[in-house]
Amino acid sequence: MHVLVMLGTAREDRASVAVYEAVVTALEAAAVEVTAVDVRDVLTVPQTIRTVDETDTNSDRHVWQRQVAAADAVVMVVPEYNHSFPGEWKLAMDALEADVVAGTKVFLATVSGGSFGGVRVAEHVQPVLHTLGLTLARPKLHVTQVETNYPRGQAVATPAQERLDDFVATVVGS
Repeated sequence: MHVLVMLGTAREDRASVAVYEAVVTALEAAAVEVTAVDVRDVLTVPQTIRTVDETDTNSDRHVWQRQVAAADAVVMVVPEYNHSFPGEWKLAMDALEADVVAGTKVFLATVSGGSFGGVRVAEHVQPVLHTLGLTLARPKLHVTQVETNYPRGQAVATPAQERLDDFVATVVGS
């Protein structure tokens, strides 16, 4: 099985990087082939202004599309910013073409510093995924109090680790 894991924020000091790293590590431990993609690597050129040569099949946009299309499943680690998704996540989605990625299964790992675990961002990404023909799979991993449950450089907190293990088992079993 091949799973693409995407970190959907480019902010400095992004706490969700700990969740992204934990998901990648857990999938690799489950003997899954993982491609880890940071949205910073996808957005090296403006995505809303098509200055990219569409015939250049090695452009960041085309590479990103091929990565999504080639995956058996995609895990998107998306933090909640201002009750919605990060702008760079949306730009990465806008770089995809529905006829190339339609049907790809997407699992969400939403992240927040509060106690709701990114439930609002989970609601906001659904129409975008649907428009692209991506299939939103269940369950979602809602990470609450990210700095407590996924402390940087330390082991994931026990209850959070159990939820992560269940999530990864579902992804691998899909």
